[in-house]
Amino acid sequence: MRMIDTLAKKGDAMMANSIRARKGILRDRCRDLRKEMDMDYLRDASDAITKHILASEAYRVAGTIFVYMSYGKEVITDGFIAQALADGKKICIPLCLPENQMEAKCYTGPEDLHSGRYGIREPREDAETVAREEIDLALIPCVACDKRCNRLGHGAGYYDRYLEGTDFVKMALCPEKMILSNVAVDALDVPMDAVVTEEGIVTRNR
Repeated sequence: MRMIDTLAKKGDAMMANSIRARKGILRDRCRDLRKEMDMDYLRDASDAITKHILASEAYRVAGTIFVYMSYGKEVITDGFIAQALADGKKICIPLCLPENQMEAKCYTGPEDLHSGRYGIREPREDAETVAREEIDLALIPCVACDKRCNRLGHGAGYYDRYLEGTDFVKMALCPEKMILSNVAVDALDVPMDAVVTEEGIVTRNR
């Protein structure tokens, strides 16, 4: 290998380590902020975010929607899911698998759920698996986002692995209080097509 290639690889590794460290610090700070978030604010923000999604063209044309089951102080998705089912949409939710992998399982109601890893509500393993190619719209959780539609996740990489190479519409749901001026990203981070806050929908410039 040429010396310049070796140096370039070392430089890439140093940059990756630097970004990883910045993301870790940012994630910890944002989690502290999220812990302090008032639940009344979160419920109001979640209701507004739900209304923005339901009014969007991406929702109108979607037949199958992948959506997370909210946990802790994530944007609450229960109201959205109930309305989407009432509208006749096919809903699928994430099931976490070994080695930080994920698949989508069909969801028809609360009876399909059990408490999975980390206490997150998950579908039964024997539920119908929904192929990624069938999904039209995905609603993704985050720790924080910026308005260039970069997402800071929880750090395990489940969603980035699942979303890699997909072409369906990806929306991150984020309270306005967790919007940052800049989120550090690396080559493994999958950008969102839009970020939805209580103020509205911000789309990514392609």
